Amino acid sequence: MQFTINTFIAVSIVSFAVDHLHHVIQISHIEPIYAALIGGGLIGMGMLVIFRHKMS
Repeated sequence: MQFTINTFIAVSIVSFAVDHLHHVIQISHIEPIYAALIGGGLIGMGMLVIFRHKMS
């Protein structure tokens, strides 16, 4: 049951963040190498948080 609740919370937070991110940050141009490095780092940290807290 806890896994289901944690998953629901994680999905809700990600959905909210994606919908409201444009209010916080605007990126008009970024070099592809920096985008790849930052994107990979953010994805890795996000997966670490999700797996450590036993979410899906």
